[in-house]
Amino acid sequence: MNFKDTLNILKTDFEMQGHLPQKEPAIQQQWLEKKVYQRILKERNAREQKNLHDGPPYANGMIHMGHASNKILKDIIVRRYNLLGYYSNYIAGWDTHGMPIEHALEQSLIKQGKESYKSMGVVQKRDACKQYALDQIEVQKKQFARLGLESDMSTIYRTMDPEFEYHQLEIFYTAVEKGLVYRDLKPIYWSWSSQTALAEAEVEYADVKSDSIYLTFEVTEGNDKLSTGDKLMVWTTTPWTLPSNQAIAVHPNLYYKRVKANGKYYVVSSSRLSAMIDLMKWTACEVVSEFLGKEVENVKYKSEIYNLTGPVILAEYVLDSNGTGLVHNASGFGMEDYLACKKYGIKPFAPINGAGYFDAQVKTIDPALEGKFYLDANPLVVEKLQAAGALLSHEVMTHSAAIDWRTKKPLMFRATYQWFINLENIKAGMLESISNVVFPNETNKQQLSDMIMNRVEWCISRQRYWGVPIPLIFDENEQPIFDNELNAHILEIFKKETTNVWFDHPAEYFLTKKYLDTGKKFSKQNDTLDVWFDSGTSYTVLEANGLEFPAELYFEGKDQFRGWFNSSLINSYIYKNQAPYRQLLGHGFVVDELGRKMSKSLGNGVNPIDVCETLGADILRLWAATNDYTTDMKIGKEILSHVTEMYRKLRNTLFKFVLSNVSDFDFSKDKVYDNDEVNNLVLSQLEENLATINKAYENFDFISVMETVLGHVIELSTGYFDTIKDTLYCDEANNPNRRAVQTVLYHVLTSYLFALAPVLPHTCEEVYSFLKVNDKLDSVFLVDMQSESYATNYKFTHQEVNKQKWVYFKKLKDLVYAKLEQLRNKKEITKNTQAKVVLTFDNKFGFTEKELVKNLNVAFVEFVSTNIEEVEVEVSNSGFVRCERCWNYFPADELNEEHVCARCQTVLNSLKK
Repeated sequence: MNFKDTLNILKTDFEMQGHLPQKEPAIQQQWLEKKVYQRILKERNAREQKNLHDGPPYANGMIHMGHASNKILKDIIVRRYNLLGYYSNYIAGWDTHGMPIEHALEQSLIKQGKESYKSMGVVQKRDACKQYALDQIEVQKKQFARLGLESDMSTIYRTMDPEFEYHQLEIFYTAVEKGLVYRDLKPIYWSWSSQTALAEAEVEYADVKSDSIYLTFEVTEGNDKLSTGDKLMVWTTTPWTLPSNQAIAVHPNLYYKRVKANGKYYVVSSSRLSAMIDLMKWTACEVVSEFLGKEVENVKYKSEIYNLTGPVILAEYVLDSNGTGLVHNASGFGMEDYLACKKYGIKPFAPINGAGYFDAQVKTIDPALEGKFYLDANPLVVEKLQAAGALLSHEVMTHSAAIDWRTKKPLMFRATYQWFINLENIKAGMLESISNVVFPNETNKQQLSDMIMNRVEWCISRQRYWGVPIPLIFDENEQPIFDNELNAHILEIFKKETTNVWFDHPAEYFLTKKYLDTGKKFSKQNDTLDVWFDSGTSYTVLEANGLEFPAELYFEGKDQFRGWFNSSLINSYIYKNQAPYRQLLGHGFVVDELGRKMSKSLGNGVNPIDVCETLGADILRLWAATNDYTTDMKIGKEILSHVTEMYRKLRNTLFKFVLSNVSDFDFSKDKVYDNDEVNNLVLSQLEENLATINKAYENFDFISVMETVLGHVIELSTGYFDTIKDTLYCDEANNPNRRAVQTVLYHVLTSYLFALAPVLPHTCEEVYSFLKVNDKLDSVFLVDMQSESYATNYKFTHQEVNKQKWVYFKKLKDLVYAKLEQLRNKKEITKNTQAKVVLTFDNKFGFTEKELVKNLNVAFVEFVSTNIEEVEVEVSNSGFVRCERCWNYFPADELNEEHVCARCQTVLNSLKK
């Protein structure tokens, strides 16, 4: 007889190899054809809502690994919410306005040899930008879908949609109505190469060379601390701003010294004197006096090369870690300068135009500079200082400076007329509103609070055509009209004709009769709203789609604490008097395996779509779930190789092994819960793990989810799965012991199936297709874990187990297996099942010899009981004979003439019936 044919060696068509790149697109197509996502929303429509609001990526270019990690992490959350029976409607969004699209379109037209972007009319430009954005969104939608997102993206939002723009302008006009919007001449990041103001998020930094100079200003009106003729020492890396000098700032609580060197009296901070002596190569320097900065407030000085005078002012931002502790202030070219000078009633002065050239305002100060590019002024200013004897030191230094992210050209702070939102008046309210927000990562709360505290205003205007206009009319005196009735009228025009109309008609087109009847001249500007204002109003999408406000969660990259998280909070507080999110969470950036930022120059980028097409989206998703996203997330070839091995462990050790061994098991008919302690131990551990997993998901701690599952799978594979093979393969198919083991395996499989489904949706969908279960649904994601059906098909029970006993067993097993390994190395046995084990120990947990034979997977166990705590282990070859059916070893007299054990003979007899 061929005994192998009598064993329960079950099979499954679930493949060992995942073949994910081939299978995943087919599974995604099935989700679409079966309308899985729409059915989830329909079936959970009346349930408690937990909606993650999508922060809109920019509609420009292919997706990168930062996009992929963000979308995957959010999708894990959304899938988990829906599996738990909540209503979680994920509406993907896109940020569509602003300079990047204008630039990309311009470059595209150049490559195609088509009409120049600059030669187009305004509305024509806007229409072209809109079409470009639409095309980009379609590309990105397909790429995001390849990641295995749950949403079918039949409902999305775009910041250029007329309805979105309408709601955005409602919020803008609310800010106007509350007196928060004002126009002022202030220094902002200005790109002369793009000729527009820039948002902080559009600013990059790069090493640039600058003229580093130390110079002096001469005191003209001193006090009891300083005398006329004293030299105020100043350090600057922007000589071109010296024609715009308005003040010199000192820190009120820093100490300064008046010193005599080379026959002159100089003023420098006390802590920097030693460095200045070395730099100036002073051979003799006498300290005349020392005083606090606040003691020289309002001392007057003059420039030594220009007809400029100014006061010494106090400013907290002044440092003495470098320079001289005295700072040249040109309030038209620096925000700190502007704020410091504002306290003294000094207005900004910025004699440089939008293209970076000195304008006519500089004529009375230095006529030679008029028409000069600002950087070309540096050598001219340095030469003047040298000639006047006011230059103490000059060198060229390399340092990090702000550049335009698009053109890579240097930026300046430049005073221009811009629109602002006053944040000082709502700062306290915003801080109060986030006190009710849950921050799963406590450090995130401080990050956001600091951003709020450190901002006094928000520059919301940009000099672009592709954006939402700032629809305010100016009167005959060129002052903005803040009239709620007029604003409502303009908004209604936009509702009927879209915002393009603003760029296609004069101011009169938007006036009400009240203004038209005056016969006065009115005007408007074509400034557009900062794109952060656009995306910061995206919470309006929630109520527009019948969803609850505020959203359950905002979850984006850590840079969004100064970006989208911040702008969303500002706009939401203005319009709703509360934060737009119940929970807020940030994640790190994606870097290479060495922790370096990904860049074209380094060639260290990882394309997410390439990973999907070679390894599979589930590998990428597993990478995201096993990374600590609270810091930067590393990825590369070696890391992905490790993740792939992790996936294989789950696929084969958990899914394939268990599916094979429950393929003849019908839970509704065959389940057995017995009193076997090991079976109950596994179920007890499973129950604890599920509680850990639930808590981890609540805290968005995906690493703990994966560590819990993987840890238990490895533990089972090296213990329980080995010990149950004899029962699974050799007992009668319907033997209660075998069915009890299959019951345990079924619960291990299904419990971890639902735990892993948010992370590995394609693989878990495939597993579910092989699962035998009553009332099976079209997709694992249609399962509602709060439903009665789930409880009937997947919940389990178990008896209490003395866990201390089995902790002790693990230690015992380690001792025995160490001895058995020695025995195998000596070639005295080839398998553990041949071994005899003699244990000398205090059997305080009441193990039986039969119990240990089974769970140690050996031939024979003998006890020698003692009262000592130490365990002594002796192992040897039992000398038993192998059963030819089950391959376990027994005394020769326990086998029949065919070398079959009693258990196997009983099974064979039953098969003959």
